Amino acid sequence: MNFVAANNEGCAIISDDEVDLCSSSHSTRLSQASYFLWRARLKAAVSVNQYGVGSCIYLSKCRVAIGLSLIESVLPSPMPGVKPGIANIITLYAMYRFNFKTALWVSILRVFATSLILGQFLSPTFMLSLTGSMLSLLTLYFAIKLPSQFFSPIGLSVHSSFAHIGGQLLLVRLWLIPHASIYYLIPIYSVAALLFGFINGWITYRLLKHHNSI
Repeated sequence: MNFVAANNEGCAIISDDEVDLCSSSHSTRLSQASYFLWRARLKAAVSVNQYGVGSCIYLSKCRVAIGLSLIESVLPSPMPGVKPGIANIITLYAMYRFNFKTALWVSILRVFATSLILGQFLSPTFMLSLTGSMLSLLTLYFAIKLPSQFFSPIGLSVHSSFAHIGGQLLLVRLWLIPHASIYYLIPIYSVAALLFGFINGWITYRLLKHHNSI
């Protein structure tokens, strides 16, 4: 039995009891996602002086990002690789609200944790997700230095979305499907990157405006 108390930092401690999260059924995955999102909202009975504000931020944002990734894993997709990337909202939000280092940790931990939960660690799916996330973060690292009056969170989200799908297509071409036919998929994935990048960027913009961070 865990003791839970309110805390202004919004941190939560994972229970000592291990939860079996290995089932691949959609209903179970949705329950897993709900669990992570619920735990992300808990206020842990832990002193910030013990763990530090930075650790609290990492844990809180990572739990939300993992929960969103699990929700996304049960969403239907018109074709392989076409996903809304809603967890990227947390990455972009963390970068604007805190700093790039926070966004980097949130993104990397999300990729590793989600792959372990879903049993995809070191699989092609994991490698594609990691490659896309790394190129997306690299793009955000340079894009955040551009003039903010010309590049809003929506613009950065679209750029990172294109970098993410571009990195995945490049890995597919070099490793999984070494054939030029992969290039015919570029227009389809480009439209998806533009659409979901814009939507995720708009949601991030609204969240930042709500917290007066831009």
